[in-house]
Amino acid sequence: MASTPCEVCGRGSARYICQSCGRSVCEACLDPGRWICAACQTKPAEIQPLSERGSDSMFKIFLTGFAIVFLGMIMMMAASVVSGLGQTSGAVIVFIGPIPIGFGYGRFGLEVFALALVMAVVALAFFWVMRRRG
Repeated sequence: MASTPCEVCGRGSARYICQSCGRSVCEACLDPGRWICAACQTKPAEIQPLSERGSDSMFKIFLTGFAIVFLGMIMMMAASVVSGLGQTSGAVIVFIGPIPIGFGYGRFGLEVFALALVMAVVALAFFWVMRRRG
């Protein structure tokens, strides 16, 4: 089986493909950190808009998560004002992998826990849908 010569230097055996231009290159002509050839290293990097890099979806997920946390904080403050200073209730849910671990405390601990669990499931469903789109 004959090996293909490197398209950059012409001397080495081409065993890699440049991720920028698609040339077949040898080990000496490849930057292993970025997987680009020596010819592409000298070219200035092309700047792509955020939407073409896939960051648009991640920004939407970040913004949605921030909005959910902000809404939860507003709900906690409103609940503490309505219920009085001495009576507090709350819930904690921690996901370890796909397994939710949580508890509620106070007079309305079970209701707050159920609400937190529903919000966590909605957030995970949203994340799953957005991940399947990308």
